[in-house]
Amino acid sequence: MPVISRTMPPRTESHRALLARAFDRAWARYYRPGRTGITPDVARTALAKHLVQMAKDGVADEGELAAGGVLYLFSITLDGDRNLSA
Repeated sequence: MPVISRTMPPRTESHRALLARAFDRAWARYYRPGRTGITPDVARTALAKHLVQMAKDGVADEGELAAGGVLYLFSITLDGDRNLSA
């Protein structure tokens, strides 16, 4: 298990790989064909931006990034569902 660090390293290949792995883990937990609320394109873009912001805020653990990402996706999906029914 990786050591949890609150300091994000400079933007390196390993940094990009960490974000990519966290993105893939969050997306795998979230995505289901036919999910309503927001389109996959919108969700993927939002997830990427959210993970980058988490990293800028100091989150450097892949599991923590992935968990935060999937929670964020569900939160915006619920918002999207409410907006569609309003």
